[in-house]
Amino acid sequence: MSHDERVWRAIHLLELVSSSEDGSISAAEAREELSCDDAELDGYIELISTLADRERGLRAIIYRDGDTVAIMGDAAQMSPLRLSLGESIALESVLGTLDLGAEVTERLRNALVPDLLRNEVRRHLIGRDISFGSWYRMLAEAIADGVRCRISYRSHDDASSRERTVDPLDLETTTEAAYLVAWDIDKDSERRYRLERIEGVTFTEDSVVPHQRTSTSISESLAQGAYRVVLELPHDEAERLSWAGIRSLEEAPAEGFMRVRVDVSSMRWLFDQVLAAGGSMHIVAPPEMIPRFVTYAQSLAVTTD
Repeated sequence: MSHDERVWRAIHLLELVSSSEDGSISAAEAREELSCDDAELDGYIELISTLADRERGLRAIIYRDGDTVAIMGDAAQMSPLRLSLGESIALESVLGTLDLGAEVTERLRNALVPDLLRNEVRRHLIGRDISFGSWYRMLAEAIADGVRCRISYRSHDDASSRERTVDPLDLETTTEAAYLVAWDIDKDSERRYRLERIEGVTFTEDSVVPHQRTSTSISESLAQGAYRVVLELPHDEAERLSWAGIRSLEEAPAEGFMRVRVDVSSMRWLFDQVLAAGGSMHIVAPPEMIPRFVTYAQSLAVTTD
């Protein structure tokens, strides 16, 4: 049995004893629950004694008294974890950046993140560092070995992920995000996939086929099939923007404001950025995009109720 498995069983024993009414359970019950013999049970009890409260120096002690397994010590008392809204926001913003595995990530999200923050629309409003997702190493391996992959990918405008068959070409990083550059087999063209939106990767038995690169930068890729938008926002905020699709910045008619011409691939992504700016960013053109933004914002308000 691995050390991790022993630790898991020891913690499970602590949960069993701590959750009982009188802080004790029978040794028989413990052996049955943990599927172990007497010697293994004693090993788990000894392992629990190594746990301590680092701030106060208190130790968790589980001991056997005949056929009873009992708990002693304040550090052994397990209580539910309650996060503040701010702590939940911070947790949600980093869950996707940690290589914890889908099952562990979802258990943490279900246990600790409020439903409001698990809404896909709101998740993208939380600022965070660049996320390389959970599949960076596997994709890097596929590129190095020339292996064709199937990826589950959810674009910003998709409610759920869709499967693509791709030949991985490269991994790129900008100031905002990391991307997989790949050849989409079904579309027979080059595409970029944001790593944090890749929800699964599997290797196929096929090797990649050599492809001629069709774009040289993310800015060029955006310009090929994007919405061209003009935004107005305060001068200092405009100068801090690092979006890949920015084409130009110029002084706006209103003093202290600038107009930013930018290519974006997703209207919903743009609308989220405008909402996240808290009223300081406005869409100027194209004019038909303004009522669409209003409709989008109203739909979020309805979802909240």
